[in-house]
Amino acid sequence: RIYDEGFHIHSVSNVIITNLIFKEGNDDAIQLKHGASNVWIHHVSLSNYTDGLIDITRGATDVTISWCKFSRHRKVMLIGADPDHTADRDIRVTLHHNWFRETNSRHPRLRFGKVHAFNNLYDEWGTYAIGCSQLGECYSEANIFEAGRNTRAILRRIGEDEHNGKVKSVN
Repeated sequence: RIYDEGFHIHSVSNVIITNLIFKEGNDDAIQLKHGASNVWIHHVSLSNYTDGLIDITRGATDVTISWCKFSRHRKVMLIGADPDHTADRDIRVTLHHNWFRETNSRHPRLRFGKVHAFNNLYDEWGTYAIGCSQLGECYSEANIFEAGRNTRAILRRIGEDEHNGKVKSVN
């Protein structure tokens, strides 16, 4: 179990994070930045951090997040932090077989880059499930969306971002 500070993975590649519980901490539970690449996060449970549970920004890419449980959190996953970070155009993330349980938003929240989300369970989100804007591309495939307070599952523009994202959802 990881409490307090999370993992900051910067400028490295070929990393596997598995079979851990991130519970109650400051900042992000897992932060991938500055070109971190080829990262696999699987069988991890994450909840109750002050910022995001997983943030993938500043050129981090080729990330797979699978078989994880996200719960009791407001801002789950940020991919691409700022409209000015053009290096985030190369971000590629795959999300599969994850359970987003009673969380608020950002499952993920994408700017630029590409996300393939398949076979995930979005269970009673607060604001929205998937947010894709600022020219990001989201392909949602065979996910289950069980709405909570809000029925907006997938959004093509979030906040004050200037551009829509491209979204396709099938099955």
